[in-house]
Amino acid sequence: MRDSLLRKLFMILIIVMAVVVVKLQGAVEEKRMNQYVERCLDRTLSVFSMGEDMGDEAHKNENGEDKQGAQSEGFDKNGNAGDPQGTASDNQAGAADREPGTASMAIRVLLTGEQGYVHHDFKLSFEEDYYIQNGQEVYYGEAGTSIDEADIASLFARQSERNEHADDAQSNGQSGGAEDTEAGLIVGIWRDGGWDTDAEWELSMDGGAGEIYQGVMVISQAGTGTSGGQQTGQGNGGYYLVNTLPLETYLYYVLPSEMPSSYPMEALKAQAVCARSYAMLQIRQGRLEQYGADVDDTTAFQVYHAQGTSEAARQAVDETAGQYLSYQGEPIEAFYYACSCGHSTTADIWRGSKGRDYSYLVYQDYGTLEQESPWYRWSYQAKQFDIEALKSRLLTVLAQNKNNIRIYKGEGSDVEGWTEITDRGKLEAAISGMSAVQDIQIQERLAGEVADRLHITSGSYHIIIEGEYHIRNVLTADGYMLIKQDMSVSEGLTLVPSGFFEIETVKQDGSLIAFVLKGGGFGHGVGMSQYGARYLAEEGKDYRYILTYYYENVTMEIIN
Repeated sequence: MRDSLLRKLFMILIIVMAVVVVKLQGAVEEKRMNQYVERCLDRTLSVFSMGEDMGDEAHKNENGEDKQGAQSEGFDKNGNAGDPQGTASDNQAGAADREPGTASMAIRVLLTGEQGYVHHDFKLSFEEDYYIQNGQEVYYGEAGTSIDEADIASLFARQSERNEHADDAQSNGQSGGAEDTEAGLIVGIWRDGGWDTDAEWELSMDGGAGEIYQGVMVISQAGTGTSGGQQTGQGNGGYYLVNTLPLETYLYYVLPSEMPSSYPMEALKAQAVCARSYAMLQIRQGRLEQYGADVDDTTAFQVYHAQGTSEAARQAVDETAGQYLSYQGEPIEAFYYACSCGHSTTADIWRGSKGRDYSYLVYQDYGTLEQESPWYRWSYQAKQFDIEALKSRLLTVLAQNKNNIRIYKGEGSDVEGWTEITDRGKLEAAISGMSAVQDIQIQERLAGEVADRLHITSGSYHIIIEGEYHIRNVLTADGYMLIKQDMSVSEGLTLVPSGFFEIETVKQDGSLIAFVLKGGGFGHGVGMSQYGARYLAEEGKDYRYILTYYYENVTMEIIN
């Protein structure tokens, strides 16, 4: 009996001790989290203010006036004119003129998915312990776990509930605590007193395979924006994903996305300086500030594929660390493209360039430097003219920007006798009602003979498309075949390779039944030709020579 009683007492003692240990562990963990929150709340946003703490004087010109960022109409470094995510004025709303800071400056990349900037299906997975800052709250995530859009929805619901309580408390004259902002959730790995911007984690979107990213992720609700709740025009529901990471790390992934890693090292180094210069200017201009971002991950800015880099790309970035091209004290808009047709053109091909000083982007004749490239000369042939495809392209251009297309009605070739149609409904009706095309011709060209104005005649309608990018877009359709000078064939292209071409038409009974474009080059033709950089490097030229070969009146500087 006595032994039985002792065993029961011993079991009770063990249970009590276990409870005490659990409570002590909970207290320690709570203390740890409280200490983390105290440290975190004062410092977590520092990664987003890099380069913004230079003081008011950094934003003044020599006359003491506020600097005004260059007006942006959304044309990109690949010449894709037009604003891909709204009007130019919308993209500039709230934009800050962010100055370059130290060599560790950060860049904020807005990630795109199947629905553009808005994401409904994603998952972040971590191999290390991670944290989520949700306004005034901080959550701990255990290594080997993940969070998805459902978890994010719950956290935003908590944030909204806290804000409602704070509003109720204030209306009742009580202290309800600080209200959470709409800066979004910050997700990442905290190490040594700050967010670890080199940490790696996995992101999968739209049911696809996961890709490894570095830095931290900021998640905000679509339709609310990140600047005081400004509407972004992307619709309600879903989330914006912004990857913030060091600029140099970002370039590790941009370089192999924009130039083959097999190119000579000096060409890769020239590309690294161009990409860094372009990124720095975008940081300053703030075209995507309403999303809490500097650039997106597409050709609208620079392609950023997080799934991989290369040793050659890393070497090129490291050996040019912090170096950028400057014109009159500011990073240049270092446009580049794949291959020239033997010469360049100027930034005048983009309507948005008017009023900007692009003295470093001038017309140049490169002779036969790139004559070995398959893209140096090509023929773009329509197997059969598709008027429905043409109408669809015209309606797309009209929807993007009404100013890029003009339609007149009138007989003959005398423009003075034509009447311009300005009503959008009538413009759409004129395009949709086209049954045949009598002629297509280039009406105007710019430096280097690049196409600048296309004239399409359909019955009594005269359709004028302005801008080389829009012209290349309109003349593209399914069923077209491109034959390069090495006789290799490319089909299914989504854009005519360049604006350097002549048009040959084939007609039957006065109507167009086919046409052929004979041209050369690949890309817009402004700035550095990547094939040209490759050939110069193969001739023994270093990256500094290559850069001054393509950009005039510039100096090489380094981020300090």
